[in-house]
Amino acid sequence: PYGLPVIQFPNPPGPHIVGVKTLHFQDVERDEFLTPDSTDFREFMVRFYYPAKDKSGRRAEYIPEFDDVVYAYEKKLGWPPELFSYLSLIKVHAYNDAEPFNSESFPLIIYSHGLSNNFTEASARLVNLASKGYVVADINHTYSSDFSVFPDGRVKKFVSLSLFGDHI
Repeated sequence: PYGLPVIQFPNPPGPHIVGVKTLHFQDVERDEFLTPDSTDFREFMVRFYYPAKDKSGRRAEYIPEFDDVVYAYEKKLGWPPELFSYLSLIKVHAYNDAEPFNSESFPLIIYSHGLSNNFTEASARLVNLASKGYVVADINHTYSSDFSVFPDGRVKKFVSLSLFGDHI
């Protein structure tokens, strides 16, 4: 616990309870250019943070589907998966699939993570915004993030653009 503590995020400062819901989107009109598979279409996950009516649902994990992604971290960093197990204990101050607070409209913020990171990187900040009355769409960019986990259990990992001839 001293070397790898379980992070406790601060309570959100706003008046609203926060709900979180993750949705899968696929655009079958757009080919995926980051894979050599000609039948692969662009798809991605979006995690929405929003003002909620109450604390219905279970508390949200910092890294959803942790058991599916621990090996992506292992491959990226070359560390044994046991070193990452503590990350599965971290929770954010949001409730999975909580009923939205629907008595008014809320402004939308679209959040895009940095290259080779993922949509968990700013969870505490995004919960903070939702508690203050914003809806936040947190996009996880497939192949440009550490990992993407899809509803059918597939895990897609980061793909370097240089593998496709891009000088980046």
